[in-house]
Amino acid sequence: SCLSTIVSYPELLQHEESLNNSQGGAGSVSACYDVMSWIAYLESLDDVLDMLKETHENINNQSASSKKDHVARTTTLEAAGRTFRISPILAPGITHTPAQFTKEIKQLIQARIMVGERSVSLLPGSYKLWKNHLTFRTGLLDMSSGKNNTGSGGNKDLQTICNHNRIPSYLLTASSKFKHYHATVSAFERSLVRLHKMPRLWLMYATFVILYDPERN
Repeated sequence: SCLSTIVSYPELLQHEESLNNSQGGAGSVSACYDVMSWIAYLESLDDVLDMLKETHENINNQSASSKKDHVARTTTLEAAGRTFRISPILAPGITHTPAQFTKEIKQLIQARIMVGERSVSLLPGSYKLWKNHLTFRTGLLDMSSGKNNTGSGGNKDLQTICNHNRIPSYLLTASSKFKHYHATVSAFERSLVRLHKMPRLWLMYATFVILYDPERN
């Protein structure tokens, strides 16, 4: 689960415990209702994800040369108080294979989304939290589009990709990108219920739909 993923990182666990244990004395605000406490938590998650993604990219770049040299290289990473030792061969002392490390990143991304949802559910009127949460969500599609598209065509929307590859529409609607798109649209709609006077959110929403609506003609 998302919480079990967070618990495995001691520094992230400290954020979680501070939010859950802080009662807030007389005249003070509990940490779970403090915007900056959530921002610090989310930024810590972002820092860990950046480290893991950078290491993942380095491992992919090294894999080709490792195969030529017939050498199983071990990569060591310290992230938020947790130590990773990654190697294609799962031997004593190795914590992850590259495939397991990829799964770890995906689980941490889901944990990051969950923490963002918790923050805006407790503080639905916070522009900072909504913008942080929505920026992360839209960035996931930015990242996947940049990875899958080549040439001078720029960011292709899902419908264009499916038409080009003759993928049936029912497979499009079952894709993880399609589900993430609609979950992000839902998040934008919820944010604008409370923050409808924030033009920046409207611009983000419009740009997101124009770029990524999978049913767009």
